[in-house]
Amino acid sequence: MLDLVQKKHYYNCLYGFYGKLLTDKQQQIFELSFYQDWSLAEIAEELKVSRNAVFDALKTVENLLDGFEEKLALYAKEKALQDLLNSYETKVNQAGSELIKKIREME
Repeated sequence: MLDLVQKKHYYNCLYGFYGKLLTDKQQQIFELSFYQDWSLAEIAEELKVSRNAVFDALKTVENLLDGFEEKLALYAKEKALQDLLNSYETKVNQAGSELIKKIREME
């Protein structure tokens, strides 16, 4: 189980890859909760829905993001690429370092 900070980081990364696949309302609730750090009660008041509706929407978003990652694995592939680049960076000459720099600029 991820701790709260790890969970926020993980879902922020997934949201960066898959956020546009969510509905506008799901995006709004996610952003208020994860980016603005609003409480469930604050979001519920702002959107004029129940606190439970916000909780359910956040759980739905988390499940959707997990499902997208399970099917597409964009986050896992990006993380693996970064890990490889980091390990190669210490083992290559100047030309290799320049190539790694160009790869990172493409992202």
